Amino acid sequence: MRIQHAIYVLIGICVGIFQRHLPAISLLYGLAGLTLICVFVSAFFSRRYAVLPLAKHTQAWVMPAVVALGGFVYASLCAHAVMGDRLQGAPANGAEFEVNATIVDLPKRIERQTRLSLRLEASAELGGVRNVRVGFYGDTRLRAGERWQMRLKLRRPHGEVNPGGFDFERAAAANQIDAVGYIVKLGPRLHAAQGIAALRERLSDQIAEALPESLERALLQALSVGDTRALSDADWDLMRASGITHLIAISGLHVTLLATFGAGIAYGFCWLFPKITRHLPRPQLCAAVGLVCATGYALLAGFGVPAQRTLLMLAALLLGILLKRVQTLWQGFALALLAVLLVDPTVVLSPGAWLSFSAVALLIIVFGQRFPKLHWWRELVAAQLLMTLGLLPLSLVFFGQASLAAPFANLIAVPLVSLVIVPLVLAATVLLLCAQAALAAPLLKLAAAFWHWLLALLTSISTPAVMTHYFAPPSALALVLAIVGVLLLFSPRGVALRHYAWLLLLPMLIPKTPDPIAAGAFRLTLFDVGQGLSALVQTTHHTLLFDAGPGNPEGSNAGESIVVPSLRALGIKQLDLLMLSHADQDHAGGLAAVRRAFASPVSTSAVSKISESTACVAGQKWQWDGVEFTVLHPNSGLPYLANQSSCVLKIQSQTSGASALLPGDIDAVIESRLLRTQTQELSASLLVSPHHGSAGSSSAEFLAAVKPSVVLYPSGYANRFDFPRAVTRDRVRAVGAQEHITGDQGALRAEFDAAQGRWQVRSQRLADERWWR
Repeated sequence: MRIQHAIYVLIGICVGIFQRHLPAISLLYGLAGLTLICVFVSAFFSRRYAVLPLAKHTQAWVMPAVVALGGFVYASLCAHAVMGDRLQGAPANGAEFEVNATIVDLPKRIERQTRLSLRLEASAELGGVRNVRVGFYGDTRLRAGERWQMRLKLRRPHGEVNPGGFDFERAAAANQIDAVGYIVKLGPRLHAAQGIAALRERLSDQIAEALPESLERALLQALSVGDTRALSDADWDLMRASGITHLIAISGLHVTLLATFGAGIAYGFCWLFPKITRHLPRPQLCAAVGLVCATGYALLAGFGVPAQRTLLMLAALLLGILLKRVQTLWQGFALALLAVLLVDPTVVLSPGAWLSFSAVALLIIVFGQRFPKLHWWRELVAAQLLMTLGLLPLSLVFFGQASLAAPFANLIAVPLVSLVIVPLVLAATVLLLCAQAALAAPLLKLAAAFWHWLLALLTSISTPAVMTHYFAPPSALALVLAIVGVLLLFSPRGVALRHYAWLLLLPMLIPKTPDPIAAGAFRLTLFDVGQGLSALVQTTHHTLLFDAGPGNPEGSNAGESIVVPSLRALGIKQLDLLMLSHADQDHAGGLAAVRRAFASPVSTSAVSKISESTACVAGQKWQWDGVEFTVLHPNSGLPYLANQSSCVLKIQSQTSGASALLPGDIDAVIESRLLRTQTQELSASLLVSPHHGSAGSSSAEFLAAVKPSVVLYPSGYANRFDFPRAVTRDRVRAVGAQEHITGDQGALRAEFDAAQGRWQVRSQRLADERWWR
């Protein structure tokens, strides 16, 4: 197996997986037949007429193209299979099903909700649906490995689509999640907890009993059985700032380490009892024991996608040893890559897969006779610095951030965690499996002490606000230049321009600038934040964020996961003003995250609830770059009344006449008040629907006064309030306005076309179409 062959397959699979729409299955079957014919014809021609120049060209050009075409066809067929297993025929708001289901992962409790991963038993009603993610709002404690009868309300996986942030639908395709929903009714328990999942939860509970609640305990639970439920967002921020997240969740490093320990034990056993090698050669014994240990640990860790990927890589690498076939490092790497791609081509959707294989390839280059031999500490430093630099392009593409402390933190963290903490944790885990909790406790406490020392050091050098730098995703050209630069940096000595290769990395680090806006014009981007609101208003040189998206103090918030990443993806470096319409969590839940990322003044109607803020009061006016901003509500002196006190903002271009109205969550009562006092000021060609399109807002009289040509609904997909309501949409259609819904179309970008005299609304979901959506 040559590395070139694996790369050809990788190219074909990437083209197939990242296409916008999947070809028809009949066309794919035709291409599959054509591929097989080309393979047989090329093989016959090259053997029979190998001396002809044409045969050489066939080998050089035709075969790679045929192999890549085969990868494309295979990936496309697998993508069809993934989508075919998804929930079919259910209405948009979901349908209910009576099922028998097994809890296959550790339940995660967030406030009143328990999040569960279920494996459903086959049924004609559900078709190919097997793997589902659901929420449960009851008080019954559910444990991993239990089998229950339950009624589920399910729908197809659907996530928010924005310029930046997490793509849930892509993750669902990569992890074969067929449906999402929640438990409507929990029936009888059919079977008590059993299997690997139950064992993992029991071990995690025993670790919790042996140690007091702390970050160190949470990290030990993560390292032993892959239980990251106790890690908070602040904990992950610290890990990202120090660049050691790859050491926390059980990944390829830990599985490989277990294989190495197992092989070392087998080697020592052969040394003590040399007669064994007469019947079973030592290399094969070490390889087999190492693979068994790695498999057991991967199962104990939940057999997640990273562990599966690493296990396949190890199996491919050890196959040559077990079969007594000598192979180079690159041959083993190519075999592992091909094995992973053929088992699951959708793995290319996972950032972890790209980082894992890239890291292994870079390590082969660093330690594979390409560099002169150095002292061990110099090799360690060189490897860490080169790894950080080599993986930087992928880190910026997938995460949009880089840690300045990562190279130095990993110099200490990698050996300490890998050679000290992990062995202690694994020894304690083995003792717990053997019902020796008393013996395991001292080992866990010692490992926690090492973690405590390491965390103190990381906290001192890895302050998230200082050491983490954020970037917009690089352009395709910048990414290509960066990859070429990395390859040149890792090339052998003597390669031309090698010492100047770092210059090719600079375009990737150039900050993205927002798309230009003409003087007197403005752009409004309504983010897709679920059932909540966050809108960005941009003029030539200024930016205003209206609301920060939904969230809650103990759970996730759209400010962290959507608003801030989207602002960075758009090249926004500062906010001139953050206006919070009111303090409800669907509008202000993301405030803390936005404030951490952008130090901007805050204006709100809820000054008593929002610290360090000023009041938005009717009559306030200011101008930015030829655009006038006017606050129409609330009046000064009025008490805070939640939705009814929402800041109402009017935006008016002084050149084109384009205007927009952002009314927050006001309802018909405030609408009628505005109609009495500020009828003329209400007129706007674009309206962000009040209160997400509720039936009690957007009255016929209000819409007649506003006279919008475009109405944007900030409503979540299949939300439980059924917003926007049908009666509201009927009233909007009656005034002849276009309608756009964030939950259906993703983020909405509205710009006024002065030449045509109308608004142009761009849907992020349509602009970034992919088959998994």
